[in-house]
Amino acid sequence: MVKAALTALLIYFAVRSVNLQTVTERVAEIDAAWLVLVIAVLIAQIGVQAVRWQQIVQAARFPLAAAAAARLSFIAAFFNQTLPSTIGGDAARIWMLAQGYKAGWRIATYSVFVDRAIGVFALALLVSFCLPWTYAFVQDSVARLAVTLVGVAGLAGGMVFAALSLFSDTRIERLWGVHHLIAASMVLRQVARPARRLAFVAVCSMLIHLATVFASWSMAKAIGAPVGFLLMTCLIPPVVLIATVPITIAGWGLRESLMVTAFTLAGLNASDALTISLLLGAANFAVGLIGGGLWVASRLRFKAMGAEPEAAISYERR
Repeated sequence: MVKAALTALLIYFAVRSVNLQTVTERVAEIDAAWLVLVIAVLIAQIGVQAVRWQQIVQAARFPLAAAAAARLSFIAAFFNQTLPSTIGGDAARIWMLAQGYKAGWRIATYSVFVDRAIGVFALALLVSFCLPWTYAFVQDSVARLAVTLVGVAGLAGGMVFAALSLFSDTRIERLWGVHHLIAASMVLRQVARPARRLAFVAVCSMLIHLATVFASWSMAKAIGAPVGFLLMTCLIPPVVLIATVPITIAGWGLRESLMVTAFTLAGLNASDALTISLLLGAANFAVGLIGGGLWVASRLRFKAMGAEPEAAISYERR
């Protein structure tokens, strides 16, 4: 109920600051070819996410096949759009990997946590790398400081998490809850062995975030908004990084408010920002429906509800 109220409130503030007639005109004149490209990019993005997660699961010593990782990732995308949280898909991945594929709760939870941590760190790295160009586009000192702090905080958090593996078999590990973080950090260490796997995961992470930027830029082209790719590379990552905080339903409202704010600070049309954000949200929902279809067709849904015996998933593991 609180998330629903906050989502509605943020959407209200985002809508209040724009010209709705302009938004309507932009949507009415949308270029379908660019829209198709956006959908294709978002589908490919989930595929890359699946490959990255597969590498992490395998580093945790569970033989997850690429097809299975892709299936679970698409289903997770569906739950991200339908559950009242941006981390609903993570919970779905954990449940299905642990129960449906018999990976166990530890491997399932740690692999998803590490996957999320790597994604956030890579996003913070991209935000930090783009700071010189961001400063050129955004003149407001408070906004500059905010983006800098967000990027630095993300990098610092990632480095602290990685360093936790050094405290294995120490007194610190005995603290309540800390041992799980250390165990997850140990999985992250395994991802780096061999180094080529870490490099592969790093490349996948950057491709995932650049796909979000490209999809946003393509949506801007679809509605005829005069926004360059470099500018979108500077604006979108901070928005996505802050929007990962699960305080609204599927990120709605928070994402729109951040987009409007970012575009306004860069001297761009706020109506274009809202239009791009809403259309991207709709495109992600459409792609999520693919995962919904896979979930309905998969026997994993019965297993997840405890309505089918062990044999229900046998075909999934062949």
